[in-house]
Amino acid sequence: MKVKALQSILATCDPEAEVLCLFQPVAPREQELLGLAIRHDCLQVHPDKADGRRANDVLLLTGRVLRSGDRNAWDSARLPGERRKR
Repeated sequence: MKVKALQSILATCDPEAEVLCLFQPVAPREQELLGLAIRHDCLQVHPDKADGRRANDVLLLTGRVLRSGDRNAWDSARLPGERRKR
């Protein structure tokens, strides 16, 4: 996902809502979002690395696990370019 697509999705959300990370659909867990890093600030990576890593990649950093998550979140994901049914 590109930054522009993420910004577009977040623009439809309540600006006061908490942002959390949900991972591993088989046994979902909610984690706090600690912040972000730009790859070139933390690693020495050639911008055209063959494995797809780019110097301008944005890395979302997770914090502590807060609680169990909901598997249904993946079914209701807001994806780039999709219009949300109301």
